[in-house]
Amino acid sequence: MRARWPNLSYQTRVWDNPEAASRFDQGVLHPTLAKNLYTLPSEVLIARATKQIALQVDELQADNAKLRSGVDELTGQLEQADKELNELWEGLAESQHQLKEQKADRRKANDKLMRENKFLKAELPGRSVANYKQSPEDSSVPMETRQEFDDSVLPEE
Repeated sequence: MRARWPNLSYQTRVWDNPEAASRFDQGVLHPTLAKNLYTLPSEVLIARATKQIALQVDELQADNAKLRSGVDELTGQLEQADKELNELWEGLAESQHQLKEQKADRRKANDKLMRENKFLKAELPGRSVANYKQSPEDSSVPMETRQEFDDSVLPEE
């Protein structure tokens, strides 16, 4: 058997060197792993593999528990957000209904105002407004040029 990694060592930075990475990825073993594979008894290798699997299982179970608690918390938040969303949709529907009613009321008021405006335009040309300066009532009221303001309550007669 001939080694395929003559320039690779346990200190080789495989991620920095594309050539070393391609050699490492071709299915070859790391030198330390290869040494252990050929020098240690199979019982030791199996025990190490079992230990590693057990450690990974424990780690994965802990991660799973964390994820489940996070999912439960997020599920509660989602339910709360759904409730708020439903309340907001109900409020929106009510607001839209009120808006439609207000638009209808505004149209009615606008139509009534237009009818009154037409009526007044038709009626006003027939009436004449007295010229203020020529009003006889105002000329007969005696008044000084500078009149003092008096806001006192007048006695009842």
